[in-house]
Parts: sequence; C-alpha cells; structure tokens
Amino acid sequence: MKVEDRIATKTQVFEGIPNDTREVNIGLDLGTSSVKVVISDPALRKSFAVPFFDAIGMDGYLLPSRLRLAEGKFQIPVSSDDATSRDIKLAFLGNPKDHDTHRRLIALMALALRHARGWLFSQHEAVYRDVHILWRITVGHPSRYYDRADPVSLAFVGAAEIAWRASRNPRGVTVAVIDEAIKHYAHLRNNQGSGTDEDDVQVEGLPEIAAQVYGFVRSARFDPKAPNHYLMVDVGGGTVDACVFHVHEGRAGRWDFTFFESQVRATGAMNLHLHRVRWWLEMAGDAQGTDGLTRDLERIKWPTDRRGGIPDSFHDYVQDFEVELNDGEMDPDRQFFDRILRQVREDTLSAAERNRKLTRDDLRSIPAFYCGGGMRSEFYQQLPPEMTAHRNYSYLSAIETPLERPADLEAPGISNDSYDRLAVAYGLSRMELGALNKGAAMSDASICTGQLAWQSRYVDKDDV
Repeated sequence: MKVEDRIATKTQVFEGIPNDTREVNIGLDLGTSSVKVVISDPALRKSFAVPFFDAIGMDGYLLPSRLRLAEGKFQIPVSSDDATSRDIKLAFLGNPKDHDTHRRLIALMALALRHARGWLFSQHEAVYRDVHILWRITVGHPSRYYDRADPVSLAFVGAAEIAWRASRNPRGVTVAVIDEAIKHYAHLRNNQGSGTDEDDVQVEGLPEIAAQVYGFVRSARFDPKAPNHYLMVDVGGGTVDACVFHVHEGRAGRWDFTFFESQVRATGAMNLHLHRVRWWLEMAGDAQGTDGLTRDLERIKWPTDRRGGIPDSFHDYVQDFEVELNDGEMDPDRQFFDRILRQVREDTLSAAERNRKLTRDDLRSIPAFYCGGGMRSEFYQQLPPEMTAHRNYSYLSAIETPLERPADLEAPGISNDSYDRLAVAYGLSRMELGALNKGAAMSDASICTGQLAWQSRYVDKDDV
C-alpha cells in the first residue's frame, strides 16, 4: 500500500491556525516476525489498525520485520528474497550496544511510523485539517515490570524517539539520516536529559504483556469483583511467553498488574521449525541419495519473519522419505511439545502454587488467554486441551478465554478470531498503565524471580 512521501513526512496537516488540539496515540508493536500499528483518537472514540499492504485479512496489517538496504537507503523489501536484514528485533535484544543492530531497529520503526502517519492523513485528512495533533507513541517491550529506568524500556523508547525524527526527513530513511538522528538524540540527552526536542510528540514504553489484555479488561466480560487471576500464553516467532498474573483497575482509569510467575523460552513457531529441520537433517545425514534433500532443508532453515505459518507436522516437510523410530523414541514434534507443556503447566502455572504465590483454589478454573500468530498452527492448538486437570496436577484447570475484538477498533477484513494478533498494538494505543508489581510469596517476603534479562529474549542459533 503506497503512501506518498509528501504526506508521510508530515506530522500535521493543518495550515494557518488550528481550531482544536487533541491527542492521537500510536501503538507500536514490534514483534519478532512482524510489526503491527494501531492509531487511537480518544476524541473520536475510534482506533484504526494500520494496513501496510493491499492484502486480504490479517496479512495486510503485518509488516515483516525485515529490511532492504540499497544505496544507503532502507526500504521494506518486496519479498523475503529481497531482504538484506532479518531477525531485527532478536538481534537488537541480543546485542543492543551494536551500532548496526541499533540502526536497523530504528530504521524499521521509522518506516512503520512514516507509513502510519501517511496512511492516517491520506485516509482521514478532513478530520485533522484544522487540528493540532499532540502525538503519543507507545512502544511495546518484553520486560515484565514497568520502570522508566529499566534498560529494556529505555532502549525501545530511545529507538522510537530517534525513529520519529528520522521518519520526518524528506531524504527518506537512509543510513545518513538515522546516524544524524542518533547524534542529535545523544546531544539532547547529554544537555537536557530528554532525547526529543519535538513539542508535539511524547514517547513511552509499556510491557507487551500488559497491553495484550487491555481489550479484555475494558470489555463487559471483565468483572472487577472477580479474583482476576489469569494465565497468558503468547506464542511468537522466537519464543513462547507464559505468565500468571493478577489485574485490577486502579485510580483514574489506570490498570495495575501483579506478575506471579513468568517463563520466556525458545519454544516459538520459528524455533519449532528449526527443531524439525535439524531433526530431518540428522535423519538424512547418513542416508544415500539425500544430497538434494539436505540442500533444500538448509535453504529453509533460518527465516524468522515469514508472513505465512509453518507446516502443521514434521511429516509435511519431506515426501517419500520414511523414518522408523525405536521403541520409546519420540518424534521431533512430541519432543518439542513436551518442552512447551513443561514450561506452561509445570514451570509457570503449577509454580505459582508451588512457590506460594497463589493457592490451589486460585488455580482451579483460572481463565487462560492463548495469543500470538503461532496459535494458528495445529501444533500449538494442542496446548489448551492439555491445560485442564492432569493426574499429577489435579487442582489445575485453565479455561481458554478469547480476547474479543474491541467495538471501537476499525480493522476491515479482521475477524474476532484474528484480533489477538493486533491486541498488543491496540492496548499500547489505548492503555493507561498504573503499577506493575512482582508477586511475593504468601508466607514470606521472598520476591518472584520471574523477571528475565532482556538479552535472554534473543535466541542464538546454537542455543536451540
């Protein structure tokens, strides 16, 4: 979906003296495999999911997390084969001080912001023709706990502030433009403590997991008098993020979260794909006539930003090739699924009781949200039925609870079943966060150690 540069570089469309001033909020969800953006206008009581492509359904709203760099200018590649940079978010989380990974993250943000502004003005110019917009950008980050001094929050907020400046440059999102914006940001931080000198923009970061459930807690199905303990399982490209938390409405419409247990592990869809490919490569290693198969498997091994899903079973990767398993030996899907089950059922949900954060009664029929693009796969759809009562965990029963699409969200072509892919971006654009707390054990003063270093979100190829 082409947006004209003359519109995309603007932050305002009024000419002369505006008749009104209002806040417009951009929710920027930087996923492992794709970027999603929702723009909310509280005065209109509307939120707009931003399309990036002329495509049917959810595909139109997913900007793949990859870039093309040609003649010093960053662009969104036409296809994955045209990309020169991939794994942008994971690479940054793994090495945030590296200048190249930092620059690529900023470039991806800048292109997304540039497009989002241009789309809003091209589609709704009449609405903002006489309005001075006060922009707020809220970028999601993977930290559990909200702290403005948290390195994760600072890194993503800083990148978004730099990206906003770079996105306005008429020369485009180039290496030179980004480097100039980085230097300008550093100068401002050193001299005034703030990284932006723009009067019409405010940038902040919020944990993705809190934004994910905002639509639910604002819906009619949320009962403020209920226990409101929840299990969240977010299946992304690189990781599965599982946590047990409590939420309640605080003062002035803000929402407070307490996290009791959380586990982030390299069990996401692309790591399942990698696990399967490696298994097939091992199986084919000693067989005759498999050179072509080996080459094909190596070729499809690494991409983490594919727009489509992965096969439902390891059987779907190879045709006309039979493997006999020894007695008791598990196939790669069973091996991988057992890892996920241990992560979610034993190390997250059961751990909340085992570590005295919640009682067994709290975990009986606990509502559970299953989110993320990976949940479209039949492989991950096996998880909710397994999270009911088990002979070794008779007190556990997680009840699957849908994240319903909010009434104010305009996203043509998106069904309720697909809304969870946009839930983080929507929550980021709307949420007023109160406190995020670490859940303490009920019988002593020990504190939950579920918070993870943000570098651990990066999954090195040798660690899977």
